[in-house]
Amino acid sequence: MLFRNRSVIFIATLGLVLGLSFLCSKGLNRAGIFFYRAERFQKAQDCYELAIRVNPYNLAPLHNLGLLEKDRRHFQQAETIYRRIITRRPEWGLVHKSLGACLQLQGRTSEAVKEYKLAVALDPQLVSAWNNLGVIYFHQDRRDAALVCYDKALRLCPTDPVVRANLARLTKQEAYHETRSNVPGLAVSRTVQ
Repeated sequence: MLFRNRSVIFIATLGLVLGLSFLCSKGLNRAGIFFYRAERFQKAQDCYELAIRVNPYNLAPLHNLGLLEKDRRHFQQAETIYRRIITRRPEWGLVHKSLGACLQLQGRTSEAVKEYKLAVALDPQLVSAWNNLGVIYFHQDRRDAALVCYDKALRLCPTDPVVRANLARLTKQEAYHETRSNVPGLAVSRTVQ
């Protein structure tokens, strides 16, 4: 049955009121995004799942479902979704970035780095992939590599507040280490925290 519960009926009614066509996967995906932003996660999930059933070839609602699962901290489900998308569309850089973020949140940084590198190779415009790669390098005490990543991200989006904050943190730490290394008798600790 297409409308399996009251949430989906509500979504279809909302679509009619707003003048949106929810008989297509794209419209259902947009409704899912609307509910996701409103933090109505179950309604968002219902929309994404219905969009996938209406058109299984539209991978955007499947990707959005993966984002929802990641945000709910259901990392295994999100990872499964992303890998399913990659088998069907391996050239989509955004899904590699999303998989990288999911892996990073699980502490699987070496796998995350591989996914981020693949993401920026496929789509060099992915600011968040450059930034997240920089964050991993920063925590691995690879400051030069982190600086390169933050620089690439800022060239793409000079006003991005997250990248600017990460770059400021990196330069502040560099200045601290420089100051400490110029004081005789003090050892500079460069341990990864």
